[in-house]
Amino acid sequence: MKDRFHQHSQFGYLFKCLFSPDLLTPQEVRGRKYIPLLERSYHGLQKYITLSSGKICYIEKGEGPPLLLLHGLGANISRWNATIEALSEHYRVIAYDHPGFGKSDKPRKDYSIPWLSQILTEFIVRLDLHEVAVVGHSMGGAILLHNLIEENNPIRHAIVVSPASIHAPYGKVSQWLVQLFLKTNEANRLLPKALAGCVAQRTETVLDMLFHAAHIQKDPEWPDLQWSVTSATKNLLAFTLKDRLSLIKKPLLIVWGEEDTLQPPNLALGMHKSIPAAQLEFIPHCGHFPMLECPEIFHQKILSFLEGKNID
Repeated sequence: MKDRFHQHSQFGYLFKCLFSPDLLTPQEVRGRKYIPLLERSYHGLQKYITLSSGKICYIEKGEGPPLLLLHGLGANISRWNATIEALSEHYRVIAYDHPGFGKSDKPRKDYSIPWLSQILTEFIVRLDLHEVAVVGHSMGGAILLHNLIEENNPIRHAIVVSPASIHAPYGKVSQWLVQLFLKTNEANRLLPKALAGCVAQRTETVLDMLFHAAHIQKDPEWPDLQWSVTSATKNLLAFTLKDRLSLIKKPLLIVWGEEDTLQPPNLALGMHKSIPAAQLEFIPHCGHFPMLECPEIFHQKILSFLEGKNID
C-alpha cells in the first residue's frame, strides 16, 4: 500500500465491475427468497420520527451510553443486524435509515452529504442524545466526518469504516460520463456487482446482501430508491473532505478492510496522515463490509476503542 491518496482506482474498479460475472452461484441462490424493503427484519424496537426530510425509521436496543450506527449507500438498518446484537449488550444501540433508503421516506431531493449531515444533527437533537458515539460506514462515514467538521454536536467518539469522500473529487469530464451512465439500464446492474467485487469473505450474511442487491429492482420501493442512490452517487463523486480532515478534533477510530477494492486501503493511510491523532486499524482478509465479513474482530475493535483500551 502506498502512503498517498488514490483517486483513480475506484473509477477503474467500477468500470471493471461491468464485465464481472454473475454475483452468486446456483448453490448460493438456492433457498433464498427476496424480502421487500418495507418487510425487512430489523433487530431492535422499530420506531419512526418525523424530521425535515419526512418520516425516518430507526431502531433502539440495549441500555447504557448511546451508540448510533449510520449505514452506507444503497443500504439500510439490516446491514447492522449483527452489530446491533453484539453491541447492545454494552450500549443503547440506535440505527436509522437515511432519508431515501430502507423504510424511511424517499423524497425526490438532492442527496448531498451536507444535507444528510443536517439530518444526522436533527436526529441527534430530537432524540436528545448526549455524549453519543457514532459509527459510520462508507457513505455513512462521509456523513459523520462532515458532521464532525461542520456541526457542533455532542458526539463523544467517532468510528468511520472505509468512509467515502476522502479522496479528491473526480474531474468534470469523469463526473459527466458517470451521470450519463447512471441513466442507462447497465447502471442498475453495476451496484450489486460492485458490492460483490469489494468483499473478501463470502459469509452467509454477505451472500444474503448480494442476493437482495441482485433482485432490488423487483422491490415496490425501487423507483424512489433508484432516485436516492443515483443522486447520492453523483454527489459523492463531486464531494470531498480531503482538505478538511485535519479540522477533526474528536476521538476518532478509522477501520479498514485490507482487501477493500472499492475504497482501497491506501486511502486510509492518507486519511491517517491528515489526522495523526486518530487510531487506524486494518482488518486482514476483509473487504468493504467488516460488519458482515469479520464481525467478531470488527466489534471487538469498536468496544476496545470506546472503552479506551489498546487495540491489538
